[in-house]
Amino acid sequence: MFRPLYLRSLLDRLLQEIPSLDSRVEITLEANPEELSLSQLQQFREFGINRLSLGVQSFDTSSLTILGRCHSPSKAKQALLDAKQAGFDNVSIDLMYDLPSQTLPSFASTLDQLEGLPFTHLSLYNLTIEPHTVFYRDRHKLSLPNQSASRNLLDQALAALSRLGLKRYEISAFAKPGYESRHNLGYWLNR
Repeated sequence: MFRPLYLRSLLDRLLQEIPSLDSRVEITLEANPEELSLSQLQQFREFGINRLSLGVQSFDTSSLTILGRCHSPSKAKQALLDAKQAGFDNVSIDLMYDLPSQTLPSFASTLDQLEGLPFTHLSLYNLTIEPHTVFYRDRHKLSLPNQSASRNLLDQALAALSRLGLKRYEISAFAKPGYESRHNLGYWLNR
């Protein structure tokens, strides 16, 4: 749980170190949906945080369980609605594909649930099995999409995100016009 006064002190000190803090400065807070409440989000806006990135990953309960996520699809949606109510106009979400046992219909359901949610940016990642992780240890037991199915999942996402008005501006990032992540662009433009 966040300790508001301590956090405010730390954020105030940090934000004072940024030269010429103005509206063009992007200050992003990354969080998981289960960690947030409306009052916390309102405090973050008061602290000067103007961009929120939420680790949604999926709106499919079984995929969230496989990933070991603590939130439900409804909690993820509520966090997005709370962010909007708290005054966040620049909200990014993370989604994943190539998940164990993920199918085109289950992923379509996640993509369909994006409609009408208040977000401006989306990062789309495929599951990568890294050494020294639970997924790596259990990799032989996992039912992962094959290369063809993976391509179909990606194509499905590209079509859905385009319909939602999100433009792909780098390999895993999609944004509504004017909401490209300045941090991401800095890396891609070698700044």
